[in-house]
Amino acid sequence: MKRFVISIKTQHMKTLADRSLEAVLTIVLVLVFFALFSLLLNGLFPSGAGISEIVISEQSVLPADWNDTMITEFQRGIGRIKPTAVLKTTHNAVKQKRGNEIAWSDAQGGMQLYDRDAIQTLQRSSAYLDFGDQSYLSMGANSLVVIKSQTPDAQTPERKRLILMVEGDLRGRISGSGREPGQMEITTPRAVAVIHAQQNGGDAEFKVTVNPDKSSTIAVYQGVANVTAGDKTVQVEENSAVTVKLGESFSVTKPLPSRPELIVPAASDRFLYRTLSPRIVFTWKELPGATRYHLVLARDQAFQDVVLDEQITGTEFMHGSLKQGTYYWRASTLAGNIEGPFTVPVQFSVEQKRTPPLLVINGSPKEVSQESCEFSGHTEPGVRVFINGQEVLTTPEGEFRHAVALERGINIIVVEAVDAAGNVSYRSSRVHGKF
Repeated sequence: MKRFVISIKTQHMKTLADRSLEAVLTIVLVLVFFALFSLLLNGLFPSGAGISEIVISEQSVLPADWNDTMITEFQRGIGRIKPTAVLKTTHNAVKQKRGNEIAWSDAQGGMQLYDRDAIQTLQRSSAYLDFGDQSYLSMGANSLVVIKSQTPDAQTPERKRLILMVEGDLRGRISGSGREPGQMEITTPRAVAVIHAQQNGGDAEFKVTVNPDKSSTIAVYQGVANVTAGDKTVQVEENSAVTVKLGESFSVTKPLPSRPELIVPAASDRFLYRTLSPRIVFTWKELPGATRYHLVLARDQAFQDVVLDEQITGTEFMHGSLKQGTYYWRASTLAGNIEGPFTVPVQFSVEQKRTPPLLVINGSPKEVSQESCEFSGHTEPGVRVFINGQEVLTTPEGEFRHAVALERGINIIVVEAVDAAGNVSYRSSRVHGKF
């Protein structure tokens, strides 16, 4: 009996040990699967700087009047009542992260942006943020910004928009047409720039760039900007720029580079094609001191719907895949990190045309007793005319007149009209040379 009791106790202890081992193994497996799941999430969603990480890393350059409560609200997302801006359009890969979310996701045009929402453009991408009242921000490639809600300043009651800029470049406008002149405050890793609209109702136009070395360049095209780094503030007037580097003086502003002179496409140029999109070469004149040129192509004159956004070292760029439609293009000059103002937008169109051009022959005699015969007629303006393979002159209205040499006997005269898209119309005549 005693042995039986001992055997039961031993078996019970083994069961407890087995169950404890199973529990430990279960916990270990759960932790392993959780770690694998976290790695899978990191692989599926692109990494981006966390909001709290951004605030902590950039807290040294946040506005001086921000207290602990304001920073805590910034981190936790209190007060998301109304949208601060609208992400109007995106070009290529653009990501967004809500202020109260962890993962990044694809950004869609038309989405509303609230306090602490972040927008990130990837390589060869751009985004257009609409703040209303004709005020906007245009984000270039590889840019990351965090948007703060419009908040009134105790000392300056005018409209104030806060932007935390981590990397890339922003180009924007602040409308001065409202009842009160607007302003925008942009915080970068090296400086705080407060851009003001003009008091006389004019707009403020500017560009803020975080350079690869983490220095900040602020260029003002219209209006004025107060740039602060540490305990020093510099006023940047229009048509000038300043670059702020860590530990270096930034009191000297520099003039902006001049606009380049655009050559082609010229205003109202038409590029026709039949099946394949035409190759369009954009060219402009070279400017002394220019290191690069900024070429932007869009479907609208406001450049919200961007098709192409490139920085180019030369003075030409070829595009061979534009679809049918109306386009606008403009360019600016870069001297180092400083970019000048854009040129006036130039409009051109790309049109698909598959119908043959008009071709009218005025009439030709059947029999001729001389060694030549004159052919005349008209076609569409800009269409090339060939008679028996030889191109003849046409007037701007499309009229032509040409004497054709004849041989004795039957002559076959072929007149062809070829438009810019490659569509062809032709007429043939038989002329009997009796001489």
